[in-house]
Amino acid sequence: MTAPSVLFPACGNWTSGSAPCEKLRSKACTSCKLVVYCSVDCQKNHWTEHKKHCKSPMSKDTWCPAWHPSGNLRHVVKTIGNIPEGMTQKFRVAMNDLEFDVVARNAILLLLALTSQDSTNPGEAKETNTPTDIAEALIHIWYSASIPSSVLSLLQNRVKPLIVELCGRIADKPLNAVLAKTWEFSGGKTIRLVLMKRDWLRLRGFCDLPASMTPKDSVQIRIAVTLAPERADYRDRWYYKEASPSIRIAKQRFREDGLLLPFGHPRAAFDVPNPTLFSSSKSWLISEQANPSAGWSTMDVQQTPSPAPNDWYGKLFLYLRNVLKMFLDRLKKTQVSFDIYNVDAKELPRILEQGRYSRIEVANISDVGYLGIRNTLGLLSPLLQSPRQNPHATFITTFINAVKEVTKADSSDKQCGDSKRITKFLPLQLSSMLSPTSPDMTRMWDARDSVADMDKHFESYMVNYNFKQILLI
Repeated sequence: MTAPSVLFPACGNWTSGSAPCEKLRSKACTSCKLVVYCSVDCQKNHWTEHKKHCKSPMSKDTWCPAWHPSGNLRHVVKTIGNIPEGMTQKFRVAMNDLEFDVVARNAILLLLALTSQDSTNPGEAKETNTPTDIAEALIHIWYSASIPSSVLSLLQNRVKPLIVELCGRIADKPLNAVLAKTWEFSGGKTIRLVLMKRDWLRLRGFCDLPASMTPKDSVQIRIAVTLAPERADYRDRWYYKEASPSIRIAKQRFREDGLLLPFGHPRAAFDVPNPTLFSSSKSWLISEQANPSAGWSTMDVQQTPSPAPNDWYGKLFLYLRNVLKMFLDRLKKTQVSFDIYNVDAKELPRILEQGRYSRIEVANISDVGYLGIRNTLGLLSPLLQSPRQNPHATFITTFINAVKEVTKADSSDKQCGDSKRITKFLPLQLSSMLSPTSPDMTRMWDARDSVADMDKHFESYMVNYNFKQILLI
């Protein structure tokens, strides 16, 4: 089934098993502002279904749960998408991750983007090659647990043949042989992927569903993780901290159906399990806390215009579609070569050319629990262009655990942050203060990072790990 485009938001009057209204929306539900309808009649007809969400207990400002004691492509997409118009030089992007599943999905998304721009297959509908449709297909594969059959066809018609052809040519190679393949596309663009033979064979399976898996199977596999009964208290804790009641409802629906779509968009066409998110062992590859918003600017998403202003994931979808359309536009006009690896970061110095890169982003491997800042710089900074070559060359790293490490070493008073400042935003009732298991007390505890002096803690971290001495080496 072909999914209706999200370019023109559909009327929210649909239910599972019935044909959706095909008219365009014009008015948001005045109560929850999560869904848009084409008319008052459609809104009334859909009320029996919609009131489950609109009047959900989680939609109340007073919602309070009862508790008893008890790695990715976004940097590449944003970088390429923000290349200024008119730049003619060639760009080379090297990507690496130790997790094969991450590498496989990144490679598939890039292959689909480039083959879709090059595709002239007369057997495929012309509209599937528009930037909007390519962008939406990429979002579905990237984030949704189920995809339309038309999107699966894109994977199998455009990406799978490239991988199958390579697997046929390496059939007689040892399983641990490291093999590279370079695909060339119009405009001088290339993708070079380096994997062991055993992983090339695994990659082929990322375009097909595991044998005998049904849509019902995929739902049960996923919700066993995302809606595990024994984790209900954790989910309530996460929901209670959300910025608005509507976000709770939107996130609960995402846990239920796993689809990144505007809240009121018809789901019927999303009837094929996403093969890139289910391994051959029929397991769900994603963490229970995985959130499509992670890594994207909250402010940018919030400022994205939407007819349903409280529909967080609808805003995120529209934001991502714009970001991916910019990426596809620049990709079409720019010479870019992608090199993709699946190795330990410590192996990169023997693979990549020294002094070649103007930007190096290493995520949080510089945390003490991984390589640490000294080892990270010692291993990878030689790959960066020298100041003489490029005075703007930059090494970018993230310290996810630095502040936590410093505060754990401090006294308990320093760990708690500014309690008075927290209570300005989260006023506490006396009854909540007297109960250590109160949701309000838990939310206050979790809010410490929001008011902490991060600069002060990170300064302490840099002193503890001798940053100044490292920079002089």
